[in-house]
Amino acid sequence: MRSLPRVAALLYAGVIMTINIQFMLERLLHVIFETTIMELENADKSQPYGNPIHQAMTRKASFGAGQTKGEPFPDTSFDVEQNFGACLIVMDDNHYLIEWIAYHYHVANLRHLIITSDPNSRTSPSSVLDRWRDKIVIEEWTSEDFLPTDFGSMVEHRSSGGKRTKDATLQSHRARQAIFNLECMRNMQERGRRWVLLIDSDEYITPNPLLYDDSSDDGRPDVGGQGSVAHILNTMSIPNEDFPDVDTPCVPLHRRQFTTREEESLKVGMSVTDHSLNVQNFQTVRWRKYGAKKQWYEMKNFDVECKRTLRVPNKVVVNVQETNLWHKQNSGNPHRPIAVCPEDVYLKESHTPLVVNHYMGTKEQWMYRRGDKRGLGFRLARYNDINARSGRYTSEDIGNWLNEFVRILGHDEAHRLLANVGEMVGAPPPALSKEELTEEHAYEVGDLVQANYKGDGYWYFAEVVDILPGGFYNLLYEDCSQDLATNEKLMRSHGKVSVSRE
Repeated sequence: MRSLPRVAALLYAGVIMTINIQFMLERLLHVIFETTIMELENADKSQPYGNPIHQAMTRKASFGAGQTKGEPFPDTSFDVEQNFGACLIVMDDNHYLIEWIAYHYHVANLRHLIITSDPNSRTSPSSVLDRWRDKIVIEEWTSEDFLPTDFGSMVEHRSSGGKRTKDATLQSHRARQAIFNLECMRNMQERGRRWVLLIDSDEYITPNPLLYDDSSDDGRPDVGGQGSVAHILNTMSIPNEDFPDVDTPCVPLHRRQFTTREEESLKVGMSVTDHSLNVQNFQTVRWRKYGAKKQWYEMKNFDVECKRTLRVPNKVVVNVQETNLWHKQNSGNPHRPIAVCPEDVYLKESHTPLVVNHYMGTKEQWMYRRGDKRGLGFRLARYNDINARSGRYTSEDIGNWLNEFVRILGHDEAHRLLANVGEMVGAPPPALSKEELTEEHAYEVGDLVQANYKGDGYWYFAEVVDILPGGFYNLLYEDCSQDLATNEKLMRSHGKVSVSRE
């Protein structure tokens, strides 16, 4: 009987521990990518391998259009030590994709590409991919190839469950993206690939121009030179003494946001020797201004002065042969897809040996993606905001890749692969509605509002700092974090908010 108080005490301690654990988990669920994947992993445990993400490994096929299961891939002489793989999701991106494949084939030795189209795409990338099938291992996946069969119902449950208000469409997009990233890397790992790149079709990986240039005489590669990216990764020591954040097989890539603001003094294509190419259609040649101007903003509602800048989160390249791709904390988030990636996703440009140039293209190219889950209004507001606040620096570092590409492959072959670059064909351009173009707005600069942060269901106090067309706003929170191009549907004047945004 004397043991009963001890048992009671242990039970009480267990209850308190359970409450604390639940509280901690609720705070962890703040990161939307990880919450989506965690919930998918905790779903039906009767599925093969224990959860739907593992179940996705039992895909119907791993072969793209024009190939059947068991049919050999073209001989591309894949060198694991030198060549790259990439996982890519596209949506009406053929005008970007033509240049993207050519560039990464040249500078990153891209020789294996797994690609899938967003379900809302109006065009197919197959005609562009067909040009490369004799040079690159290409697999086109559909949703059935990597998503669990009950994916839709799980996302619906995830979006409607609990007390938070979440955007089901955006939740589905992010969950699909996360599962694809993990499945693609696992497939590459099984096939013996080494470095796998996770970026978008409007992003280009390059040696950091602050560290590598054409004048280097110490064996370092030219920024736009053939195989320059592959050379750096395959000769770089990890952990790296020069880059403390490069200490795992997940190498962070600082992203440089380029604007479409042009200056007459910047003569486009002056360095391109093949004058039969329309250099205006190449993102890497035409756009040269990047970097946001730093501004200080004194908030009226929080008695805080915040430094405003246009930060974009890192992307990554992963050595899948040195990585546990089945770790339960792997999220598939494109900025931190696996648990060993750096926690800080906003590393400075000087802190990564490789960087990614993110180009928007012309307004027509940028707005061609009709199916953006955040809406065309968001894309227009974001486009205008970036152009208004970017253009601090000038970079002409990577445009020289085009000359080498043409010289190595020959005029005729290069022109075949680059045909229609930058041109939007296959579907009419989308039209913005009156609502998306409206200049009317419900809030004023300086207003204190409540915002559904990143659409993840958590509401916090914020201050309106910019008014954008179409009912969108830039917001600042008390901790000086930003929410850019926020739809007024994710804002309100009254309601219950979370205590802290951290």
